[in-house]
Amino acid sequence: MMKTGSFSFRLFASVGGVLLAMAACFAIFQDHRERAYKIDVLQGRLQTYNFELLQTLGDSVASPRCFDCLRPEATPSKACAPRSSKKAAASWPTAAKAT
Repeated sequence: MMKTGSFSFRLFASVGGVLLAMAACFAIFQDHRERAYKIDVLQGRLQTYNFELLQTLGDSVASPRCFDCLRPEATPSKACAPRSSKKAAASWPTAAKAT
């Protein structure tokens, strides 16, 4: 049996403490890295979705603030309506309600 004050017990406790501290630091680092990776993946997916949305809408996007009218609290404005054709204007939600 080891005494609590012996050299071997103190050495074992100090090495064990260092290993536990390293394991805790690694776990914290890995958690931070995984969160950053998930944020990057989500940003990439959102950028792809935004690009596809802008490609689909094409010339009907009047300005970068065009999507402000799609918020529930926003009031419809002419800046939100498409400029390209009457067919596109008829399919636009705010233009269809106005007619």
